[in-house]
Amino acid sequence: MGLVSIISLSIIGLIIKDVTGLPCLTDESKTKFEATRKALKYLQTSVDNRIRTLQNDIKSKVKKIDDDMGSLVSDFQKRQWKKYNSDCYYYGSDTLSWFKAEQRCKQIGGHLAKIDDEAENKWVKDNRSKKDNYWIGLTDLKEGEWRWSYDQTLAKY
Repeated sequence: MGLVSIISLSIIGLIIKDVTGLPCLTDESKTKFEATRKALKYLQTSVDNRIRTLQNDIKSKVKKIDDDMGSLVSDFQKRQWKKYNSDCYYYGSDTLSWFKAEQRCKQIGGHLAKIDDEAENKWVKDNRSKKDNYWIGLTDLKEGEWRWSYDQTLAKY
């Protein structure tokens, strides 16, 4: 029973107590009281049914979201994606030039990896699917000046 049901029962209880405490009620007053009591009970039942329906609807939607999340995680893992800290890494199996790899990353909504420290560099190397070579987002378009393609900052690591 929800909060609304408890409040409705309390109101009905107070009305019954007040009405039965009045000895001089006319038949018409008793009839009106009984009709009001029935209307309140009907309203209470309607509210209870609506609450149950909403609860079931919410449970159903939460279950669907949970199922969808499970599918998403499974799909994420099947598609060669791996997560490190707050970043996701895609390890593709295509042999591409650096420029083609950068283009491919942009097509799927990302960029070649910008590696910030030794720990991340080790993780990227250790988590590749095969012991092949891989591209990161470091470029020296201006000879001798290494910059990250993602944001053009100078490489610090």
